[in-house]
Amino acid sequence: MSYSSGCKMSGQAHQPGRKNRWRRASSIDPPPSGLQDNPFAHHKTLDNQIVLEHVLGMTVYSNSALTCDPKSGVVAYPAGCVLVLLDSVKNKQLGTLHAPRKSITAASFSCDGRYILTGESGLQPAVRVWEISSM
Repeated sequence: MSYSSGCKMSGQAHQPGRKNRWRRASSIDPPPSGLQDNPFAHHKTLDNQIVLEHVLGMTVYSNSALTCDPKSGVVAYPAGCVLVLLDSVKNKQLGTLHAPRKSITAASFSCDGRYILTGESGLQPAVRVWEISSM
C-alpha cells in the first residue's frame, strides 16, 4: 500500500457507508478530537504525511518492556518503534512517543512519574529519556 494524492490508500476500494481510516494531514490540522489538551499530541505535520492516531497491538519481548506509573495509572507499552501511553482507568490511549531508530524493547517510568526511559537492543542501541508534562 502506498499513500496517493487522492487521500485514499491505493489498492483499497472505497465502500459506501464505511469510514475511511486514512486521511491527509496538513500543518494546520488541529489534534484529533479529545487530544487538544494532551501533551503528546503536539506534533507538527507536513502536507502529504500520514498521522498515527491509534495503535492496535503491541511488541513485547520481555516483561521489561511493559511499565506502569503507580501514581497516575498510565501504562506504557511498545508497538515497534512507538511507545503507546494508555490510561488504564479510562482504557483510552493518551498518545504515542516515536523512537526514530529501532524497535523499543524496554521502558520504565521514573519514581516521580515525570519521565519515561525507553531502550533498544541490537547494534548501537539507544536509551532515551522522555519528559512527560502534566496529563
